[in-house]
Amino acid sequence: MLAAGTLSVSAQTFQESMRNWNDGPLTWDELTLKPSREYQTNHLSFRWLETLEKTRISWNTVIRRPIPYTALDRSISWHNVDRTQDMMLRYDQLIFDLNELYHRKFLMERYSPDNTRSDNDLFSFYSGQNQARWTEIIQETQDGLDSAMVVYYENAIAKELAETPVTIPDPSRKSSFYASLYFGVTHRILTGGSAQILYMNAPGAMLGCCWGWGNWKINGFLDFQNGRLLQDYKNGLRTWKAGDPVSTGSMAVSIDYSVFQNNTFRITPFAGLGVNYADWKYPDTDGKDKNDEYAQFILLGGVTVDFVFLRKLLFEHYYGNSFYDCTEHNLALKAYVSRSPKNDPLSGWMINIGLCYNWGGIYVNVRQ
Repeated sequence: MLAAGTLSVSAQTFQESMRNWNDGPLTWDELTLKPSREYQTNHLSFRWLETLEKTRISWNTVIRRPIPYTALDRSISWHNVDRTQDMMLRYDQLIFDLNELYHRKFLMERYSPDNTRSDNDLFSFYSGQNQARWTEIIQETQDGLDSAMVVYYENAIAKELAETPVTIPDPSRKSSFYASLYFGVTHRILTGGSAQILYMNAPGAMLGCCWGWGNWKINGFLDFQNGRLLQDYKNGLRTWKAGDPVSTGSMAVSIDYSVFQNNTFRITPFAGLGVNYADWKYPDTDGKDKNDEYAQFILLGGVTVDFVFLRKLLFEHYYGNSFYDCTEHNLALKAYVSRSPKNDPLSGWMINIGLCYNWGGIYVNVRQ
């Protein structure tokens, strides 16, 4: 038994004030003891909380999951200094266990796939159930003074706790919506037509976006390069001179299908339709630069190889649906070929090779 007097537990910050149920049985050192004019055994305040746990499950994948816990708020909780028998501490622990039990009941229904209620509805219901049971225990144990009844409720609550585990759904990749943005550098190789003898391209840029479900995706992208004419070219009444600046590029939409993917790599062939364009600049008679533009439709096909170097999964939950917000950071090697069939400045085969940074998000369903 503790000596009579007043003992105050110093708990200033939120973290210091929250005493986790998982840290084991309560001790007197964790409680504020003070006199009670109403001859009340205790005044205990509890919170149902969550903390995010960051776990690396592979070299490139990090999961952040909520870890629920019941906490005693020591900053506003106290125990009657005149009732410090050992059974009184067990009585405080009994109330702590009771709050943990109803927190678990709340979590079980919250994460049930059959749940159609909001968190607020469930919290209101189970906190009310908890308060009613708490009032019952206060009355039946005479606020902890009836040791036999304290032991009775200890055994009852312990049995219910053992039958009420906390279960949070595990990830599943049964279905997923994917969206991404990417940008990088690209280089175009020209062969088999007039384009290869007319101009030479320097490395250029590529950017695009992608949407998909499962293995199927719709991809929209454009790439552009700058270069100079290799030789004179007669275009109607105008002659483009060797050395004049020229820019070329493509805008395309493709259908992609991933034929292979694991935790690190994804291989995705694609085919699509686009527009190939060229823009020649030449000096006009007034000394200002003018533009001569040309464009035509093309068919293209290629493959993208993604290397996933970082994947972040954040657990979310809403009305019985549990899912991960998944963010991926990739390096993507994108290569495709196209052909301009007409006998014009753009005729011939074009081989484009790009290296891009790809930032994407995936909706991952975790309901089993």
